[in-house]
Amino acid sequence: MIELSDTEQVTYLANVVSVAYCDSSLSPRELAALEEIRVKIGAKKGSLTSTRKAVESGAYTLSKCGDFAAQVNNLSDMLYICFIDGELSDREQATVSKFSEAIGVAPAQFELMLKEAMSRVSKLSFKVSCPKCSTEADSRAKFCPNCGTALSNTAEDAVKTDLEIPKSGHTIEFSESTAAGFPKALELARQAPKFESCIRAKKTWYLASWPEEAFIDIARLADALSGIRNRRYYHNGTEVAWDEVFAFVWCAERRNSAYRPVEYCFGKDENRVNPWGCRHINLDWTE
Repeated sequence: MIELSDTEQVTYLANVVSVAYCDSSLSPRELAALEEIRVKIGAKKGSLTSTRKAVESGAYTLSKCGDFAAQVNNLSDMLYICFIDGELSDREQATVSKFSEAIGVAPAQFELMLKEAMSRVSKLSFKVSCPKCSTEADSRAKFCPNCGTALSNTAEDAVKTDLEIPKSGHTIEFSESTAAGFPKALELARQAPKFESCIRAKKTWYLASWPEEAFIDIARLADALSGIRNRRYYHNGTEVAWDEVFAFVWCAERRNSAYRPVEYCFGKDENRVNPWGCRHINLDWTE
């Protein structure tokens, strides 16, 4: 354990937290690593909370603490926290390089410490708690094994696990499929004013939403989804049974491809009079 006074422990932790905040937030992996460092230097639990508040205020600047050995250890932990979420960012490198120069670490020694920090991260063995469902995951995991929440701040790790249904207009959500109409459906969905996707139960789900007056657009998507099982329709944020809205789609498609669409509805192409002007209701004229 590094010998530091209570005040020096707070400064030590604040330096590490300051580096962790270079990307403006603390990921679950960074929080777990900070707790590991707190235990290592023997600081009280409340010390980490107070240092976070000091850094979040924006008034904190990196400071030396303890003797040279303690300062080198502090730099080592700062580099460690930099690599927890992946590569060293430009802002992180500028911050730790400035501190390295301030405490008198030679450039060659600094390069060696960089390699040691990367090696240290590759051997991580602590547990990370998911911020969404509190499930514990291995420190090397990028996502929560239960709900899929990202456990680091790396941009490419951010994966949505749910879709937010708009409170107005027409909305369809559907999952990936091997059905023949899926590519066309996805192409139409991407044209929607609101389009997003998420990972749910290891499958990609998509959401497409149009305003109230654009029903014809949502109908085209519904038509393309005719061979896909996992699909849902929402009107003004409330789910409505699919067939209550889109049961006519197959008939509309046949009408659109007919030689004379209007006469198709009256049954003229079959020489069977339908005075109701709608073949979809399947009602004989004598009834």
